[in-house]
Amino acid sequence: MNELVPYNIEVEVTSGNANVVISVLGPDDDYFARSDFNVQANANGAGGSEMISCWTPAALGWHAIVVHKHNYADWDQTANFNLYLGKAGFDFTHTLGAGWSHQLVVRQAAGGQPAVLPATLTGNAAANYVNILALNQGCGAAVASLDDRVYKDGPAVGTFASGMARLCPGGQFWQQP
Repeated sequence: MNELVPYNIEVEVTSGNANVVISVLGPDDDYFARSDFNVQANANGAGGSEMISCWTPAALGWHAIVVHKHNYADWDQTANFNLYLGKAGFDFTHTLGAGWSHQLVVRQAAGGQPAVLPATLTGNAAANYVNILALNQGCGAAVASLDDRVYKDGPAVGTFASGMARLCPGGQFWQQP
């Protein structure tokens, strides 16, 4: 691990019924015993996939990611799996805030929160405003290069009014282009 940032480690079991465990051993572990792990996942039982999410290492350097069977009861069981490792990032999802009528609200006039869909939208309006409320459910802040452009039938037609890049994990943002 070359940065002290959150990582996700996932073991996706594709077949078999062994109870697998993910253990991560750090650069300061001398003997690599099963009990010396920095972090471990074993929540889903026989045949289940496992995940360590939003884990930040305590030190830089080599780490051993060990996928092993839980105990002797799994000795003759099998498990085929895929291992995924990557830096954990931001993960935006739409959300419905208090007082909002919908997760995406179109209005013909600018307005603040909460956004409520009007009873009637007049056709051929000169301007429409799209309001969206989103939640960062990831464990990393949004990056400064996040594309906040609005697209209509292919080409970009504008950008959202305030920057999503400042949104920290667990935070919500409201946007209106």
